Amino acid sequence: MISATIFREKRVAVIGLGGSGLAACCSLSAGGADVIAWDDNEKVRKYAALNGFRIGDPKRLDFRKLDALVLSPGIPLTYPKPHWSVHLARSANIEIIGDVEIFARQREFESTRSQLIYVTGTNGKSTTTALIAHVLQMSGYNIQVGGNIGVPILNLEPPSSRCVYVIELSSFNINLMSTLNSSIGILLNISPDHLDRHGSFKNYIDLKALIPKNSDYAIIGTDDIPTLELYTAEKARRSALSAISNGLVRQGVGVRNRAVTRCTHDKSSPGIVNFETIVDLTNSISLRGRHNAQNASAATAACLHLGLTTNQIALGMKTFVGLPHRMEKVGQINRVIFINDSKATNAVSAAHSLEAFHANIYWIVGGQPKVDGIAPLAAYFSKISKAYLIGESVDMFRQTLIGQCAIACCYTLNIAVRQAAEDAQSVTDSEAVVLLSPACASFDQFRNFEVRGNMFRDIVKSLLEVDS
Repeated sequence: MISATIFREKRVAVIGLGGSGLAACCSLSAGGADVIAWDDNEKVRKYAALNGFRIGDPKRLDFRKLDALVLSPGIPLTYPKPHWSVHLARSANIEIIGDVEIFARQREFESTRSQLIYVTGTNGKSTTTALIAHVLQMSGYNIQVGGNIGVPILNLEPPSSRCVYVIELSSFNINLMSTLNSSIGILLNISPDHLDRHGSFKNYIDLKALIPKNSDYAIIGTDDIPTLELYTAEKARRSALSAISNGLVRQGVGVRNRAVTRCTHDKSSPGIVNFETIVDLTNSISLRGRHNAQNASAATAACLHLGLTTNQIALGMKTFVGLPHRMEKVGQINRVIFINDSKATNAVSAAHSLEAFHANIYWIVGGQPKVDGIAPLAAYFSKISKAYLIGESVDMFRQTLIGQCAIACCYTLNIAVRQAAEDAQSVTDSEAVVLLSPACASFDQFRNFEVRGNMFRDIVKSLLEVDS
């Protein structure tokens, strides 16, 4: 745990007592701060109190006597409307920060030479963060991984020159930060997301852009217009940066014939680009698809900048098994592989999964549908051998898929997996995939997408035991 000594003898209110909020309370208390904890949910407050945290209603506090307000990233700072505590803090001219800001200030205060990598973007943050950490760890680095990926940043080891911190940042995290400098700042991509929390797409873009702009070395995607424009602007003012892409770039790291490739200008002939293959992704399950090609390019660019050899990077990439519930291979029977992509809770995420496989897709889809349903996935319907519909979206998705592919209305995940597994065995001359990529929230039948993915994994495990 990191002790936030920078707040020693200061009075701090922490609002929002999820994982990061409780970690902030512990960190601040360990550093000598007077901490008052609060959550609007009474059950959460009672849990925190039972575990020794001091609960106090901030509405009864004199905010002028506070030194800082620490907000959970999930609490609105500005849009759609500020949380009530934000109004009180602003009226008292009290700064409002998040847990990542506490970490960043403590790191600066201790003047360590620790390497700090921030990873952000609309999609691919978690995979890229985990991939960088894995490659570095395989090469003997002491890695600390946290932030939006699930481990509260203040639960990591204290800043030291021995550590490389690989931190995933959401837009909510960045919104609560003012200390933005990092060794490497990665911006993967930008598409409209969480606009209800940021007011406009421009606000969202500007927020994400802060990460590469304030880094010693910037790694910026060039596969969408907002990031390409940012890269072009940054290139005009600095040389410490790299472009990344799921295709080729003129200077940076991209992908050529499914291989991650370093692209450099020929010094003797500036118009010529040299290509150096680093690792072939053709047989990788966990890094299939164009989106993962960009993730691999970003990880490669970061590791090259830190001084890893191409052999070290290739070994790390080849041994990366991916994250749970994100294109996770959970088993194989004969030529049929089983992929758990339960994290695909909307059509955009499911598109990445469907794009990653060429044919023979036995697609398990459904749950609590989003507004557009699966209509945006029409370009992939011809690749689907059969769709197995589950959850409350069965009737809605059936109407969308009629005439597009074979359909089975299974309603439950158990029935869908078993039927898909049986049907997929008919493919004997090539690879087939039973793909759970629901394009829906899970809340109609499961507590969250993790529970849905775990059930898929358990069902596949039972099929593997029967097959053996």
